[in-house]
Amino acid sequence: MRSDREHRIPLSDAACALLRAVKGDRNPAPDELIFRGQKGAITKQSFLEIARRVAAKMSPPIGETEISAHGFRSSFRTWGGEETSFAREILEVALSHRVGDSKTEVAYARGALLEKRRAAMQAWGAYVLAQPTKKSAKLLRVV
Repeated sequence: MRSDREHRIPLSDAACALLRAVKGDRNPAPDELIFRGQKGAITKQSFLEIARRVAAKMSPPIGETEISAHGFRSSFRTWGGEETSFAREILEVALSHRVGDSKTEVAYARGALLEKRRAAMQAWGAYVLAQPTKKSAKLLRVV
């Protein structure tokens, strides 16, 4: 996150299932890292290494040069804009972007849109876990 403002993320059922698998029955502290690197939080480089290993196992494999951290965010935004009817504002707030064309609009857009973003995250989780098609495989290329 580049800003100093709080950004809450509603998790999909798929994300919650993954967290339960990783943490088991214990309840971590609010500031505890679930996915840790060797020295604390996962670094961008560690994230990219994991993504490259997963991509290499995909069918067809995605090449190393096609992986970027920003690409994951871009995949979500492209999917949301092209494949769903979620409002642009919902997708932008989900990415922690400020919404509005003017200072006034930005100043008045104070809501977190949490329940609407929860629906978007649920749909995204279902999309990512669905059987891939040529169209979805193209969207999920993460460059």
